[in-house]
Amino acid sequence: MRWRKIKRVCDEALAKGAAATQEDLAALFVCHRSTIMRDIAAMKAQGINVITRGDLTDQGRGVTHKVTILKTYLLGWPPTEVAKRTGHTLESVERYIEPFFRVVCLWTFDNVN
Repeated sequence: MRWRKIKRVCDEALAKGAAATQEDLAALFVCHRSTIMRDIAAMKAQGINVITRGDLTDQGRGVTHKVTILKTYLLGWPPTEVAKRTGHTLESVERYIEPFFRVVCLWTFDNVN
């Protein structure tokens, strides 16, 4: 039940141009921040996309949103769908995909020759 509420609050904050922090969520749900961290980690492990301020600003020890964007793209989704699924702009998605493929090309070139 709390997972659905966490997801809804995070999605609503993003829709309004903001992002909830783990501290915000802990205060809202009257629990400790470690509980929120545990819930979010479990949700992400099950493929539920929960975006907090830390994800958007690449703060903390978690996997960045760049990994999620690239994995989704490599699964065959077009950049527009990746943007929609991850809550990012098309420009952001393209900004992560282009350098990734430059690195792949360079790595392939160096390892083939």
